[in-house]
Amino acid sequence: MTTPPTSTPWVPMWPLAAPAGAGSLAYRGDWVAGTYQDGDVVVKDGVAFMAVGGPTSDVPSTVPWGLASTVASYGTSLPASPVDGQEAILVDSLTAPTYSWRFRYVASITDAYKWVCVGGTHGVVAISNIVNSTGGSIWVYSGLMTVMNAGIWDYALEAVMAAPAARLGYWGYAVGGVTGGDIGIRHLTMPAGVELPANLSQRVTVATQFATLQLAHLMDTQPATFYQPYLRYRPVRIAG
Repeated sequence: MTTPPTSTPWVPMWPLAAPAGAGSLAYRGDWVAGTYQDGDVVVKDGVAFMAVGGPTSDVPSTVPWGLASTVASYGTSLPASPVDGQEAILVDSLTAPTYSWRFRYVASITDAYKWVCVGGTHGVVAISNIVNSTGGSIWVYSGLMTVMNAGIWDYALEAVMAAPAARLGYWGYAVGGVTGGDIGIRHLTMPAGVELPANLSQRVTVATQFATLQLAHLMDTQPATFYQPYLRYRPVRIAG
């Protein structure tokens, strides 16, 4: 490119004050405590920052630092000290991920769930046939997954149910063993000997990190079989 940087295809990034000994871009590597000049570029929590109001000894997060890169970080956890607008891709494995979610940190959100999911796949948990071996007013729980981050999640639970005789049934999911009306529940009237599709979709707030999500089911008097139930899940907003 031979066009001088006064018009397109050049665009200005930031005016540098250019004190004595500074004024040009200089990559300084990972941020460490110290004094930085205008144009110094450092990396902190996977984000590149450029000093634009130096000299400064502030920790990079706001002015006099500015984001020098919008490339999202990639890992099995979210950045520990995010800044407004920062993006990150969260996966469950670096070698064989089963899901990938892209998040944007929105500092103006007033609750703790400031990481907003802006794209990604659904996570899926599939489990073998489950038989509710005890009829009556008893909830039977089967483990599904551990919720890694507190926040607001979308869940979709699907299965095929069958029972040897007509009966009334309920199924849904529980967070940390909570029962009854405090969990997502669907009421089903099952004809005798008929396989009946069952599904439940709900948005749930999970307030505790590492809470256990469980499948919950009961029949009125006799057992029923849940064939190949599986859960699809995706975050809406989560905490870091």
